[in-house]
Amino acid sequence: MSDPAIKIVVLDGKPWFSDSLKKSLEAHGEVTIYPFTNRSQVFERIQDATIVVTNKAPIDAEILGKLTGANSPLKLIVVAATGYNNIDIDGCKALGIAVCNCRDYATGAVAEWAVAMLTLCANPVQHYGQIVAQEGWGVSNDPELEGQQLWCGLNPSRYPRPGLEGKTLGIIGGGAIGRRIDEITSVLGMGVWFAKLPGREYDKSDKSRESLENIFANSDYIIVACPLTDSTHRLVSAKLLGLCTKVPVIINVSRGQIVNVEDLANAYLVGQISAYMADVSEAEPPNVTDLLIEFARTRRFTAQEHAGQIRWSGCLVTPHIAFCSEAALVTLNEQVGDRVDAFLQGQPFDLVSA
Repeated sequence: MSDPAIKIVVLDGKPWFSDSLKKSLEAHGEVTIYPFTNRSQVFERIQDATIVVTNKAPIDAEILGKLTGANSPLKLIVVAATGYNNIDIDGCKALGIAVCNCRDYATGAVAEWAVAMLTLCANPVQHYGQIVAQEGWGVSNDPELEGQQLWCGLNPSRYPRPGLEGKTLGIIGGGAIGRRIDEITSVLGMGVWFAKLPGREYDKSDKSRESLENIFANSDYIIVACPLTDSTHRLVSAKLLGLCTKVPVIINVSRGQIVNVEDLANAYLVGQISAYMADVSEAEPPNVTDLLIEFARTRRFTAQEHAGQIRWSGCLVTPHIAFCSEAALVTLNEQVGDRVDAFLQGQPFDLVSA
């Protein structure tokens, strides 16, 4: 039975929150759902809440300090995501506020998005489809062929098709998402290796790990899929980018803060990398003057001459939607509901504040 004393606030329900979760939460208490919450609005909206659900809206030390002064009844924060760097965990521990996150709900979705970005650089299906729709079947631009139509319309000087088989992929991050990317790309015939992350110990017998230096020096593609920590903050920077010899494409489906965008843009301009593709930004949503957005606007991802040959290059940014497959959102909603249920029954799990 719903308890009116229990107030549940969802700070940023768009685009993931479902009607079924709303009904589940309403079985426990009074529910208020906001589609989006700026940092300046957080305290006002949660000061009377017993339970808060947030995806990206921050609950930092300053906000916790205000809650303490207001004698807040807050007992639980459910992060509707895997990453929880938007929450002051130590502050929550000190105040006895439980924090739990959602796990593995989007492993397949994020891996698929990373591989989709990868295939854009290797198999330009859409571009060749547009040629047929707009220009006809395989019209040659070779002067010797006088505009004749060919049975095969491959035009590598316009849209190269390097493929993925035989190429080398370096993955920064060996968790569930990285391993799923490995499973998919290995089937496609890629050589895959995982980077040794700073601040971690590895078994010397583990031959699946390579140094970051070797990864950057010898990979055709590099995918960033590791957690944001003090050790990985600005990990991809000039020091590593300067080692690139194969002009790789770098793909980031983790956190924007792991990549130094200024260093990366400079690496692109001097021909050290071919492209940067990202589903994340350091600030989300980014300002229109953000360096990443400017990079994407002025160096649009396309086939062009870069570093001495025609290749897919430039910058492509998507608005943090890798996790948003239909199946992943269903699972996310179920996990949020399960965590609220379990906490109210005195059996919390997946706590990151323990």
